Amino acid sequence: MSGIQQRSSKQRGAILLLLCFCVPVMIGMMGLGIDVGLMYAVKARLQMACDGGAVAALRSLSLAQTTASQATAASNIAAQWFTANFAGNYLGALNTSVPVVTVVDDNINHIRTVSVTATTTAPTYFMKLWGGNGTTISAFGQAARRDVVIMLVLDRSFSMNNVNNSYGGQTPCQIMVQAAKQFTGMFQQNRDRIGLVTFAETGQVAQSPSTTFQTALGYTNANGTSSGSLDSISCTGGTNTSTGISLAWNELYRAQLPGALNVVVLFTDGQPTAGTYNFVVPAAVDPSGIIQSAVLATSNCQDSTGKSLSAGGNMLTKPRNWIGREANSGSTISLGANSYFGAISGAVGALYGDGAVMYGIDPFFTPAGTNPGTLENISKNSAETPGCSFNSTDDPSTDIAFVPPQDIFGNSSAGYINNLATSSIQGSFRVTVNASNIGKVVFNLADNAANWSRSPHTYSNLGAMPGTLLYTIGLGGNGGVDFTLLQRMANDPNADPHGAYPAYPGYNSTQPVGTFIYSADASQLQSAFTRLASMILRISK
Repeated sequence: MSGIQQRSSKQRGAILLLLCFCVPVMIGMMGLGIDVGLMYAVKARLQMACDGGAVAALRSLSLAQTTASQATAASNIAAQWFTANFAGNYLGALNTSVPVVTVVDDNINHIRTVSVTATTTAPTYFMKLWGGNGTTISAFGQAARRDVVIMLVLDRSFSMNNVNNSYGGQTPCQIMVQAAKQFTGMFQQNRDRIGLVTFAETGQVAQSPSTTFQTALGYTNANGTSSGSLDSISCTGGTNTSTGISLAWNELYRAQLPGALNVVVLFTDGQPTAGTYNFVVPAAVDPSGIIQSAVLATSNCQDSTGKSLSAGGNMLTKPRNWIGREANSGSTISLGANSYFGAISGAVGALYGDGAVMYGIDPFFTPAGTNPGTLENISKNSAETPGCSFNSTDDPSTDIAFVPPQDIFGNSSAGYINNLATSSIQGSFRVTVNASNIGKVVFNLADNAANWSRSPHTYSNLGAMPGTLLYTIGLGGNGGVDFTLLQRMANDPNADPHGAYPAYPGYNSTQPVGTFIYSADASQLQSAFTRLASMILRISK
Protein backbone atom coordinates (compact mmCIF):
# COMPACT_ATOMS: atom_id res chain seq x y z
CA MET A 1 0.00 0.00 0.00
CA SER A 2 1.37 3.35 -0.98
CA GLY A 3 1.63 6.37 1.29
CA ILE A 4 -1.15 8.18 -0.48
CA GLN A 5 -3.55 5.27 0.03
CA GLN A 6 -2.64 5.08 3.71
CA ARG A 7 -3.39 8.80 4.19
CA SER A 8 -6.77 8.46 2.37
CA SER A 9 -7.82 5.59 4.60
CA LYS A 10 -6.90 7.54 7.74
CA GLN A 11 -8.88 10.62 6.52
CA ARG A 12 -11.95 8.48 5.96
CA GLY A 13 -11.70 7.18 9.47
CA ALA A 14 -11.34 10.69 10.89
CA ILE A 15 -14.39 11.95 8.99
CA LEU A 16 -16.44 9.04 10.24
CA LEU A 17 -15.34 9.72 13.81
CA LEU A 18 -16.13 13.45 13.39
CA LEU A 19 -19.55 12.60 11.96
CA CYS A 20 -20.29 10.42 14.97
CA PHE A 21 -19.59 13.38 17.24
CA CYS A 22 -21.57 15.91 15.09
CA VAL A 23 -24.76 13.93 14.47
CA PRO A 24 -26.06 14.24 18.05
CA VAL A 25 -25.30 17.98 18.02
CA MET A 26 -27.05 18.41 14.70
CA ILE A 27 -30.04 16.41 15.87
CA GLY A 28 -30.14 18.49 19.05
CA MET A 29 -30.04 21.75 17.09
CA MET A 30 -32.79 20.52 14.79
CA GLY A 31 -34.83 19.48 17.79
CA LEU A 32 -34.23 22.83 19.47
CA GLY A 33 -35.35 24.58 16.28
CA ILE A 34 -38.52 22.49 16.15
CA ASP A 35 -39.32 23.17 19.82
CA VAL A 36 -38.62 26.91 19.48
CA GLY A 37 -40.73 27.06 16.33
CA LEU A 38 -43.51 25.29 18.19
CA MET A 39 -43.25 27.82 21.03
CA TYR A 40 -43.50 30.70 18.58
CA ALA A 41 -46.56 29.12 16.93
CA VAL A 42 -48.27 28.72 20.31
CA LYS A 43 -47.26 32.26 21.30
CA ALA A 44 -48.66 33.71 18.07
CA ARG A 45 -51.94 31.87 18.49
CA LEU A 46 -52.21 32.88 22.13
CA GLN A 47 -51.51 36.51 21.24
CA MET A 48 -54.13 36.43 18.50
CA ALA A 49 -56.69 35.03 20.92
CA CYS A 50 -55.92 37.76 23.48
CA ASP A 51 -56.02 40.54 20.87
CA GLY A 52 -59.28 39.26 19.41
CA GLY A 53 -60.77 38.82 22.86
CA ALA A 54 -59.88 42.41 23.78
CA VAL A 55 -61.49 43.80 20.61
CA ALA A 56 -64.58 41.65 21.06
CA ALA A 57 -64.85 42.64 24.72
CA LEU A 58 -64.55 46.33 23.85
CA ARG A 59 -67.35 46.03 21.33
CA SER A 60 -69.52 44.13 23.81
CA LEU A 61 -69.55 46.99 26.30
CA SER A 62 -72.73 48.19 24.60
CA LEU A 63 -74.56 44.95 25.46
CA ALA A 64 -75.54 46.01 28.99
CA GLN A 65 -77.01 49.09 30.62
CA THR A 66 -74.71 49.62 33.65
CA THR A 67 -70.92 49.83 33.86
CA ALA A 68 -70.79 46.81 36.20
CA SER A 69 -72.87 44.62 33.89
CA GLN A 70 -70.88 45.90 30.91
CA ALA A 71 -67.65 44.71 32.55
CA THR A 72 -69.23 41.32 33.20
CA ALA A 73 -70.44 41.07 29.62
CA ALA A 74 -66.97 42.06 28.37
CA SER A 75 -65.35 39.29 30.44
CA ASN A 76 -67.79 36.68 29.18
CA ILE A 77 -67.41 37.70 25.53
CA ALA A 78 -63.60 37.80 25.84
CA ALA A 79 -63.57 34.30 27.34
CA GLN A 80 -65.80 32.96 24.57
CA TRP A 81 -63.70 34.60 21.87
CA PHE A 82 -60.48 33.37 23.47
CA THR A 83 -61.71 29.78 23.75
CA ALA A 84 -62.94 29.78 20.17
CA ASN A 85 -59.52 30.86 18.93
CA PHE A 86 -57.24 29.02 21.33
CA ALA A 87 -58.26 25.54 22.36
CA GLY A 88 -56.58 24.39 25.55
CA ASN A 89 -54.63 21.64 23.77
CA TYR A 90 -53.60 23.69 20.76
CA LEU A 91 -50.42 22.00 19.38
CA GLY A 92 -50.24 20.10 22.64
CA ALA A 93 -50.32 23.18 24.90
CA LEU A 94 -51.08 22.49 28.56
CA ASN A 95 -52.39 24.35 31.61
CA THR A 96 -53.99 27.18 29.61
CA SER A 97 -55.33 29.77 32.05
CA VAL A 98 -58.74 31.40 32.00
CA PRO A 99 -58.19 34.83 30.37
CA VAL A 100 -58.14 37.74 32.80
CA VAL A 101 -60.17 40.69 31.47
CA THR A 102 -59.70 44.21 32.82
CA VAL A 103 -61.88 47.19 31.88
CA VAL A 104 -60.38 50.61 32.66
CA ASP A 105 -62.39 53.83 32.38
CA ASP A 106 -60.26 56.95 31.96
CA ASN A 107 -62.86 59.63 32.64
CA ILE A 108 -60.31 62.43 32.36
CA ASN A 109 -59.06 61.65 28.86
CA HIS A 110 -62.35 59.94 27.89
CA ILE A 111 -60.73 56.66 26.85
CA ARG A 112 -62.06 53.15 27.55
CA THR A 113 -59.51 50.31 27.58
CA VAL A 114 -60.05 46.55 27.72
CA SER A 115 -57.07 44.27 28.46
CA VAL A 116 -56.95 40.47 28.16
CA THR A 117 -54.11 38.40 29.69
CA ALA A 118 -53.57 34.63 29.45
CA THR A 119 -50.85 32.01 29.92
CA THR A 120 -50.23 28.49 28.65
CA THR A 121 -47.43 25.90 28.64
CA ALA A 122 -45.94 25.09 25.25
CA PRO A 123 -44.83 21.44 25.04
CA THR A 124 -41.28 20.36 24.25
CA TYR A 125 -40.28 17.19 22.46
CA PHE A 126 -36.55 17.23 21.84
CA MET A 127 -35.66 19.52 24.74
CA LYS A 128 -36.96 16.86 27.10
CA LEU A 129 -33.73 15.07 26.47
CA TRP A 130 -32.04 17.90 28.37
CA GLY A 131 -34.66 18.03 31.11
CA GLY A 132 -37.02 20.62 29.55
CA ASN A 133 -40.64 19.66 30.32
CA GLY A 134 -42.38 22.70 28.80
CA THR A 135 -42.16 26.47 28.53
CA THR A 136 -44.63 28.92 30.06
CA ILE A 137 -45.84 31.50 27.56
CA SER A 138 -47.94 34.59 28.30
CA ALA A 139 -49.77 37.06 26.06
CA PHE A 140 -51.35 40.45 26.62
CA GLY A 141 -53.95 41.99 24.32
CA GLN A 142 -55.41 45.47 24.62
CA ALA A 143 -58.04 47.47 22.76
CA ALA A 144 -59.07 51.06 23.46
CA ARG A 145 -61.28 53.74 22.04
CA ARG A 146 -62.30 57.27 22.81
CA ASP A 147 -65.70 58.06 24.19
CA VAL A 148 -67.97 59.48 21.54
CA VAL A 149 -70.32 62.43 21.95
CA ILE A 150 -72.91 62.27 19.18
CA MET A 151 -75.72 64.63 18.29
CA LEU A 152 -78.39 63.13 16.09
CA VAL A 153 -79.97 65.87 13.94
CA LEU A 154 -83.17 64.51 12.45
CA ASP A 155 -85.43 66.06 9.84
CA ARG A 156 -89.08 65.93 10.95
CA SER A 157 -90.51 67.93 8.06
CA PHE A 158 -93.94 67.20 6.60
CA SER A 159 -92.57 65.35 3.56
CA MET A 160 -91.39 62.57 5.89
CA ASN A 161 -95.02 61.41 5.98
CA ASN A 162 -94.93 60.51 2.26
CA VAL A 163 -96.98 57.31 2.02
CA ASN A 164 -95.63 56.69 -1.49
CA ASN A 165 -92.19 56.14 0.05
CA SER A 166 -93.41 53.79 2.76
CA TYR A 167 -91.77 50.46 3.49
CA GLY A 168 -93.10 47.57 5.51
CA GLY A 169 -96.27 49.50 6.25
CA GLN A 170 -94.35 52.40 7.83
CA THR A 171 -93.88 55.98 6.66
CA PRO A 172 -90.35 57.40 6.24
CA CYS A 173 -90.88 59.27 9.52
CA GLN A 174 -91.59 56.02 11.39
CA ILE A 175 -88.69 54.21 9.70
CA MET A 176 -86.35 57.08 10.64
CA VAL A 177 -87.35 56.69 14.29
CA GLN A 178 -86.70 52.93 14.24
CA ALA A 179 -83.36 53.38 12.43
CA ALA A 180 -82.26 56.01 14.96
CA LYS A 181 -83.17 53.68 17.84
CA GLN A 182 -81.05 50.91 16.30
CA PHE A 183 -78.25 53.46 15.95
CA THR A 184 -78.34 54.30 19.67
CA GLY A 185 -78.35 50.60 20.52
CA MET A 186 -74.89 50.18 18.99
CA PHE A 187 -73.21 52.53 21.50
CA GLN A 188 -72.30 52.17 25.15
CA GLN A 189 -74.79 53.38 27.73
CA ASN A 190 -73.10 55.10 30.69
CA ARG A 191 -69.90 55.57 28.68
CA ASP A 192 -70.75 57.29 25.40
CA ARG A 193 -73.05 60.29 25.12
CA ILE A 194 -75.78 60.81 22.53
CA GLY A 195 -78.23 63.69 22.20
CA LEU A 196 -81.02 64.62 19.83
CA VAL A 197 -82.01 67.69 17.84
CA THR A 198 -85.02 67.61 15.54
CA PHE A 199 -85.89 70.27 13.00
CA ALA A 200 -88.72 71.36 10.77
CA GLU A 201 -89.31 75.07 10.15
CA THR A 202 -87.32 75.60 13.34
CA GLY A 203 -85.32 73.35 15.66
CA GLN A 204 -85.72 71.58 18.97
CA VAL A 205 -83.13 70.26 21.41
CA ALA A 206 -85.06 67.16 22.41
CA GLN A 207 -82.18 65.74 24.49
CA SER A 208 -78.76 67.03 25.47
CA PRO A 209 -75.96 64.45 25.08
CA SER A 210 -76.21 62.08 28.01
CA THR A 211 -74.59 58.84 29.15
CA THR A 212 -78.11 57.48 29.76
CA PHE A 213 -79.02 58.12 26.14
CA GLN A 214 -80.60 54.70 25.56
CA THR A 215 -82.98 55.29 28.44
CA ALA A 216 -83.71 58.86 27.30
CA LEU A 217 -83.90 58.35 23.54
CA GLY A 218 -84.94 54.72 23.23
CA TYR A 219 -82.95 51.91 21.62
CA THR A 220 -83.09 48.60 19.80
CA ASN A 221 -80.34 46.01 20.21
CA ALA A 222 -79.61 42.57 21.66
CA ASN A 223 -81.17 43.68 24.95
CA GLY A 224 -84.48 44.30 23.20
CA THR A 225 -86.13 47.63 22.57
CA SER A 226 -87.18 50.58 24.69
CA SER A 227 -89.10 53.75 23.99
CA GLY A 228 -87.89 57.32 24.57
CA SER A 229 -87.98 60.78 23.06
CA LEU A 230 -87.27 59.36 19.59
CA ASP A 231 -90.69 57.76 19.70
CA SER A 232 -92.39 61.11 20.27
CA ILE A 233 -91.18 62.63 16.98
CA SER A 234 -94.02 63.95 14.83
CA CYS A 235 -93.19 65.03 11.28
CA THR A 236 -94.64 68.32 10.05
CA GLY A 237 -93.41 71.67 8.75
CA GLY A 238 -90.44 72.84 6.66
CA THR A 239 -86.68 72.19 6.72
CA ASN A 240 -84.53 74.54 8.82
CA THR A 241 -81.29 72.58 8.40
CA SER A 242 -78.95 75.34 9.62
CA THR A 243 -80.77 75.75 12.94
CA GLY A 244 -80.58 72.00 13.52
CA ILE A 245 -76.81 71.91 12.90
CA SER A 246 -76.11 75.01 15.03
CA LEU A 247 -78.16 73.73 17.96
CA ALA A 248 -76.37 70.37 17.75
CA TRP A 249 -72.91 71.97 17.71
CA ASN A 250 -73.89 74.10 20.71
CA GLU A 251 -74.78 70.92 22.61
CA LEU A 252 -71.33 69.47 21.85
CA TYR A 253 -69.79 72.71 23.10
CA ARG A 254 -71.93 72.56 26.26
CA ALA A 255 -70.81 68.98 26.92
CA GLN A 256 -67.31 70.37 27.58
CA LEU A 257 -65.54 67.21 26.35
CA PRO A 258 -63.11 68.38 23.66
CA GLY A 259 -60.97 65.25 24.12
CA ALA A 260 -63.81 62.95 23.11
CA LEU A 261 -64.77 62.19 19.52
CA ASN A 262 -67.42 64.82 18.78
CA VAL A 263 -69.82 63.81 16.01
CA VAL A 264 -72.91 65.25 14.32
CA VAL A 265 -75.13 62.90 12.31
CA LEU A 266 -77.53 64.82 10.08
CA PHE A 267 -80.46 63.12 8.43
CA THR A 268 -82.70 64.92 5.95
CA ASP A 269 -85.08 64.06 3.14
CA GLY A 270 -85.03 67.40 1.35
CA GLN A 271 -83.39 70.72 0.70
CA PRO A 272 -83.22 73.56 3.26
CA THR A 273 -86.27 75.83 3.24
CA ALA A 274 -85.85 78.05 6.32
CA GLY A 275 -83.39 80.09 8.37
CA THR A 276 -83.63 81.71 11.80
CA TYR A 277 -83.13 85.47 12.04
CA ASN A 278 -83.37 88.35 14.45
CA PHE A 279 -85.11 91.03 12.40
CA VAL A 280 -83.68 93.77 14.58
CA VAL A 281 -80.11 93.64 13.31
CA PRO A 282 -77.42 94.58 15.88
CA ALA A 283 -74.94 97.32 14.98
CA ALA A 284 -72.08 94.81 15.17
CA VAL A 285 -73.69 92.74 12.42
CA ASP A 286 -75.09 95.38 10.08
CA PRO A 287 -72.54 96.65 7.51
CA SER A 288 -73.48 100.23 8.36
CA GLY A 289 -72.40 99.73 11.98
CA ILE A 290 -75.79 101.03 13.10
CA ILE A 291 -78.65 99.03 14.58
CA GLN A 292 -81.21 98.43 11.85
CA SER A 293 -84.76 97.13 11.73
CA ALA A 294 -85.34 94.60 8.98
CA VAL A 295 -89.09 95.13 9.49
CA LEU A 296 -90.56 97.73 7.16
CA ALA A 297 -91.89 100.93 8.69
CA THR A 298 -94.97 100.48 6.49
CA SER A 299 -95.65 97.04 7.98
CA ASN A 300 -98.69 96.33 10.09
CA CYS A 301 -96.42 94.43 12.51
CA GLN A 302 -96.70 95.81 16.02
CA ASP A 303 -93.91 96.76 18.37
CA SER A 304 -93.79 95.48 21.95
CA THR A 305 -96.36 98.08 23.01
CA GLY A 306 -98.86 96.79 20.47
CA LYS A 307 -98.49 99.81 18.18
CA SER A 308 -98.36 99.13 14.47
CA LEU A 309 -95.16 100.25 12.75
CA SER A 310 -97.25 101.82 9.99
CA ALA A 311 -98.93 103.90 12.69
CA GLY A 312 -95.66 105.08 14.23
CA GLY A 313 -94.53 102.04 16.22
CA ASN A 314 -90.78 101.61 16.69
CA MET A 315 -89.17 98.21 16.36
CA LEU A 316 -85.73 99.54 17.32
CA THR A 317 -86.61 101.02 20.69
CA LYS A 318 -89.50 98.66 21.41
CA PRO A 319 -88.68 95.45 19.53
CA ARG A 320 -91.57 93.11 19.19
CA ASN A 321 -90.87 89.96 21.13
CA TRP A 322 -91.70 86.95 18.99
CA ILE A 323 -90.54 84.64 21.76
CA GLY A 324 -92.40 83.47 24.81
CA ARG A 325 -95.94 84.54 23.93
CA GLU A 326 -97.40 81.07 24.48
CA ALA A 327 -95.50 80.28 27.64
CA ASN A 328 -95.33 83.83 28.98
CA SER A 329 -91.67 83.13 29.58
CA GLY A 330 -90.45 86.69 29.25
CA SER A 331 -88.06 87.91 26.60
CA THR A 332 -85.45 85.16 26.39
CA ILE A 333 -85.01 81.50 25.64
CA SER A 334 -82.25 79.74 27.56
CA LEU A 335 -80.04 77.40 25.55
CA GLY A 336 -78.76 75.84 28.76
CA ALA A 337 -75.71 76.27 30.96
CA ASN A 338 -72.34 76.81 29.24
CA SER A 339 -74.04 77.71 25.95
CA TYR A 340 -71.75 79.20 23.33
CA PHE A 341 -74.60 81.29 21.97
CA GLY A 342 -76.13 84.02 24.05
CA ALA A 343 -79.76 84.07 25.09
CA ILE A 344 -82.11 84.39 22.14
CA SER A 345 -84.47 87.35 22.39
CA GLY A 346 -86.06 90.06 20.33
CA ALA A 347 -87.80 89.93 16.96
CA VAL A 348 -86.67 86.41 16.15
CA GLY A 349 -88.40 84.17 13.65
CA ALA A 350 -87.89 81.61 10.90
CA LEU A 351 -87.79 83.18 7.45
CA TYR A 352 -89.38 80.37 5.51
CA GLY A 353 -89.64 79.64 1.82
CA ASP A 354 -89.98 76.57 -0.34
CA GLY A 355 -88.72 76.88 -3.89
CA ALA A 356 -90.51 79.69 -5.68
CA VAL A 357 -93.10 80.10 -2.91
CA MET A 358 -92.62 82.29 0.17
CA TYR A 359 -94.60 81.52 3.27
CA GLY A 360 -93.57 84.32 5.61
CA ILE A 361 -92.22 84.19 9.14
CA ASP A 362 -92.80 81.73 11.93
CA PRO A 363 -92.35 83.11 15.44
CA PHE A 364 -90.68 81.03 18.12
CA PHE A 365 -91.86 80.16 21.57
CA THR A 366 -91.00 77.89 24.47
CA PRO A 367 -93.90 75.53 25.25
CA ALA A 368 -94.63 75.40 28.97
CA GLY A 369 -92.94 72.57 30.85
CA THR A 370 -90.55 71.57 28.07
CA ASN A 371 -86.80 71.56 27.73
CA PRO A 372 -85.49 75.14 28.08
CA GLY A 373 -83.44 74.62 24.94
CA THR A 374 -86.55 74.21 22.83
CA LEU A 375 -87.02 76.38 19.76
CA GLU A 376 -90.29 75.51 18.13
CA ASN A 377 -92.64 77.12 15.68
CA ILE A 378 -96.25 78.18 16.02
CA SER A 379 -98.33 77.37 12.98
CA LYS A 380 -99.00 80.47 10.92
CA ASN A 381 -102.38 81.99 11.59
CA SER A 382 -104.15 85.31 11.34
CA ALA A 383 -104.66 85.96 15.04
CA GLU A 384 -101.16 86.45 16.40
CA THR A 385 -101.25 89.63 18.45
CA PRO A 386 -99.39 91.59 19.49
CA GLY A 387 -97.08 91.31 16.50
CA CYS A 388 -97.68 90.41 12.89
CA SER A 389 -100.48 88.50 11.22
CA PHE A 390 -99.34 85.72 8.90
CA ASN A 391 -101.10 83.04 6.96
CA SER A 392 -100.01 80.28 4.61
CA THR A 393 -99.91 82.54 1.54
CA ASP A 394 -98.16 85.57 3.05
CA ASP A 395 -95.32 87.18 1.15
CA PRO A 396 -92.77 88.35 3.74
CA SER A 397 -91.66 91.16 1.42
CA THR A 398 -94.73 93.09 2.61
CA ASP A 399 -93.24 93.19 6.11
CA ILE A 400 -89.50 92.55 5.82
CA ALA A 401 -87.16 95.10 4.23
CA PHE A 402 -84.14 92.82 3.79
CA VAL A 403 -82.64 89.53 4.84
CA PRO A 404 -80.16 90.20 7.69
CA PRO A 405 -76.47 89.44 6.98
CA GLN A 406 -76.37 86.65 9.61
CA ASP A 407 -78.80 84.33 11.31
CA ILE A 408 -79.07 84.23 15.11
CA PHE A 409 -76.14 81.78 15.30
CA GLY A 410 -73.77 83.96 13.26
CA ASN A 411 -74.05 81.93 10.06
CA SER A 412 -73.66 84.14 7.01
CA SER A 413 -76.51 84.63 4.53
CA ALA A 414 -73.93 84.53 1.72
CA GLY A 415 -71.08 82.22 0.78
CA TYR A 416 -72.07 79.01 -0.95
CA ILE A 417 -74.48 80.48 -3.52
CA ASN A 418 -73.39 84.07 -4.09
CA ASN A 419 -75.61 85.36 -6.90
CA LEU A 420 -77.98 87.07 -4.47
CA ALA A 421 -79.97 90.11 -5.51
CA THR A 422 -79.17 93.16 -3.36
CA SER A 423 -80.42 96.72 -3.26
CA SER A 424 -78.28 99.84 -3.42
CA ILE A 425 -80.52 101.30 -0.74
CA GLN A 426 -80.20 98.29 1.52
CA GLY A 427 -76.48 97.95 0.93
CA SER A 428 -74.44 95.17 -0.59
CA PHE A 429 -74.80 92.90 2.45
CA ARG A 430 -78.54 93.38 2.79
CA VAL A 431 -80.21 90.75 0.67
CA THR A 432 -83.46 91.64 -1.07
CA VAL A 433 -86.47 89.65 0.12
CA ASN A 434 -87.76 87.53 -2.73
CA ALA A 435 -88.40 83.85 -3.33
CA SER A 436 -85.18 83.30 -5.29
CA ASN A 437 -83.00 84.91 -2.64
CA ILE A 438 -84.58 83.07 0.27
CA GLY A 439 -84.05 79.78 -1.57
CA LYS A 440 -80.33 80.56 -1.90
CA VAL A 441 -79.88 82.08 1.56
CA VAL A 442 -81.09 78.98 3.41
CA PHE A 443 -78.58 76.86 1.45
CA ASN A 444 -75.83 79.29 2.50
CA LEU A 445 -76.88 79.10 6.15
CA ALA A 446 -76.76 75.28 6.15
CA ASP A 447 -73.35 75.23 4.44
CA ASN A 448 -71.90 77.83 6.83
CA ALA A 449 -73.32 76.09 9.91
CA ALA A 450 -71.65 72.84 8.84
CA ASN A 451 -68.36 74.61 8.11
CA TRP A 452 -68.36 76.18 11.59
CA SER A 453 -69.01 72.78 13.17
CA ARG A 454 -66.15 71.12 11.28
CA SER A 455 -63.67 73.91 12.05
CA PRO A 456 -61.36 73.73 15.11
CA HIS A 457 -61.83 76.45 17.72
CA THR A 458 -59.93 77.55 20.80
CA TYR A 459 -61.76 78.82 23.86
CA SER A 460 -60.53 80.17 27.17
CA ASN A 461 -62.65 77.69 29.14
CA LEU A 462 -62.02 74.60 27.00
CA GLY A 463 -58.73 75.17 25.24
CA ALA A 464 -58.54 73.64 21.79
CA MET A 465 -61.77 72.08 20.53
CA PRO A 466 -61.09 70.00 17.41
CA GLY A 467 -63.39 70.18 14.43
CA THR A 468 -66.53 68.08 14.67
CA LEU A 469 -66.85 65.00 12.50
CA LEU A 470 -70.03 65.47 10.47
CA TYR A 471 -71.93 62.68 8.72
CA THR A 472 -74.96 63.18 6.50
CA ILE A 473 -77.72 60.85 5.33
CA GLY A 474 -79.98 61.90 2.47
CA LEU A 475 -83.27 60.11 1.85
CA GLY A 476 -84.57 59.97 -1.70
CA GLY A 477 -88.17 59.57 -2.77
CA ASN A 478 -89.59 62.44 -0.70
CA GLY A 479 -88.57 66.04 -1.28
CA GLY A 480 -85.35 65.43 -3.23
CA VAL A 481 -82.00 65.95 -1.52
CA ASP A 482 -79.19 68.08 -2.90
CA PHE A 483 -76.22 65.74 -3.26
CA THR A 484 -73.56 68.43 -3.52
CA LEU A 485 -74.77 70.32 -0.46
CA LEU A 486 -74.79 67.18 1.69
CA GLN A 487 -71.35 66.19 0.41
CA ARG A 488 -70.09 69.69 1.26
CA MET A 489 -71.63 69.57 4.72
CA ALA A 490 -70.04 66.19 5.46
CA ASN A 491 -66.79 67.27 3.76
CA ASP A 492 -66.92 64.01 1.80
CA PRO A 493 -64.93 63.99 -1.47
CA ASN A 494 -66.05 60.53 -2.56
CA ALA A 495 -68.50 59.52 -5.23
CA ASP A 496 -71.40 57.21 -4.50
CA PRO A 497 -70.24 53.63 -5.17
CA HIS A 498 -73.63 52.95 -6.76
CA GLY A 499 -73.33 55.88 -9.13
CA ALA A 500 -75.99 58.16 -7.64
CA TYR A 501 -73.65 61.15 -7.40
CA PRO A 502 -70.09 61.98 -8.56
CA ALA A 503 -66.99 62.76 -6.49
CA TYR A 504 -66.88 66.19 -4.89
CA PRO A 505 -63.48 67.86 -5.51
CA GLY A 506 -64.09 70.93 -3.33
CA TYR A 507 -63.69 69.33 0.08
CA ASN A 508 -61.53 70.95 2.76
CA SER A 509 -58.53 68.73 3.49
CA THR A 510 -57.76 70.64 6.73
CA GLN A 511 -61.07 69.65 8.31
CA PRO A 512 -62.40 66.25 9.40
CA VAL A 513 -63.55 64.23 6.40
CA GLY A 514 -66.97 62.74 7.01
CA THR A 515 -69.26 60.63 4.88
CA PHE A 516 -72.46 61.27 2.95
CA ILE A 517 -74.71 58.24 2.50
CA TYR A 518 -77.58 58.31 0.05
CA SER A 519 -80.61 56.18 0.87
CA ALA A 520 -82.53 55.93 -2.40
CA ASP A 521 -85.75 55.09 -0.58
CA ALA A 522 -87.04 54.28 2.88
CA SER A 523 -86.14 50.59 2.57
CA GLN A 524 -82.41 51.49 2.73
CA LEU A 525 -82.64 53.92 5.62
CA GLN A 526 -81.95 51.53 8.47
CA SER A 527 -78.82 50.14 6.79
CA ALA A 528 -77.59 53.73 6.28
CA PHE A 529 -77.82 54.48 10.01
CA THR A 530 -76.20 51.15 10.90
CA ARG A 531 -73.35 51.79 8.46
CA LEU A 532 -72.66 55.18 10.04
CA ALA A 533 -72.66 53.71 13.54
CA SER A 534 -70.05 51.15 12.43
CA MET A 535 -67.92 53.93 10.90
CA ILE A 536 -68.01 55.97 14.10
CA LEU A 537 -67.09 52.97 16.23
CA ARG A 538 -64.13 52.16 13.96
CA ILE A 539 -62.79 55.70 13.91
CA SER A 540 -63.04 56.04 17.70
CA LYS A 541 -60.45 53.27 18.15
